[in-house]
Amino acid sequence: MDAFHKYTIWFLVCVVLIFFFIDIAYGRLLLIPFYKIVNRKLQDVKHPSTFRPDTIKTSTFEFSYLDRSINDMMTKVKDAFEIEREFITNVSHELLTPISILQTRTENILSDPKTPSEIAIKMVESQKTLTRLSRIVKALLYISKIENRQYLKEENVMLKSLVEDVLSEIEERTASKNITVHQHWASDFEFRNCNRSLLHTMIFNLVSNAVKYNKEDGEIFILGHQEQDDKFILTIKDTGVGIAKENIEFVFDRFKRFRPDDGSSFGLGLPIVHTIAEFHNLKINVTSEINTGSSFSVLFPPSA
Repeated sequence: MDAFHKYTIWFLVCVVLIFFFIDIAYGRLLLIPFYKIVNRKLQDVKHPSTFRPDTIKTSTFEFSYLDRSINDMMTKVKDAFEIEREFITNVSHELLTPISILQTRTENILSDPKTPSEIAIKMVESQKTLTRLSRIVKALLYISKIENRQYLKEENVMLKSLVEDVLSEIEERTASKNITVHQHWASDFEFRNCNRSLLHTMIFNLVSNAVKYNKEDGEIFILGHQEQDDKFILTIKDTGVGIAKENIEFVFDRFKRFRPDDGSSFGLGLPIVHTIAEFHNLKINVTSEINTGSSFSVLFPPSA
């Protein structure tokens, strides 16, 4: 009798386990359309402009309703985003014309020998303000063009050579602050199907920030190494003033300023970096500590 009870219990346990796993498998089978909807419509969409309102085939009314709802929502988001981008582009173009006219007028006034010195001083200040405004508008237009996919990705770039070009351009600025640049490349990396000009701007802005917010007699470290999964990491590290922990999450936000105004920057350098990185499917990690320095690491995917 004891043996019968034992076998009965084992039999019931096996039946429960079998039905348990069957239930899990059946549940996952039923949820396949749900996972397709979530992955295709939400997780795999890197940018609103890339969204495609394709219909996921399913015989379940709830999943069909979810699919239609997400399509409607993402379409509205995509349309709103397109309107915003078009607005920024149009406004940028429209602002450049009057700014250019005002700059020409101030230059004419300054070039006139009859202009009183006190008026000339005010005109010089106005010229500086107009120049700053022009740079802001051009930066916005630049970001808009990148987001509108108006640049081609048909070039192959050796990363080390690109960094060398950037360092040669910025050499005078590093020398003026007596900043020492250290490079360590475990290996070089060829990034394919990219836009060299945009990548040059991205790296230039990162190195420029490392100089701008560095200390006198400071250092900049540029490190490049290959990961085991063939991904490549380019790190630009400085010994500057650093960024407070609560502000790190905002470093790529447009017009979000948390550093003192140096009179030459407008908070758009890093947003441009982020836009170019997204355009090339790159990831950027930021670490920083006040009065110690900041580190920006760019993760490049494996070359195809």
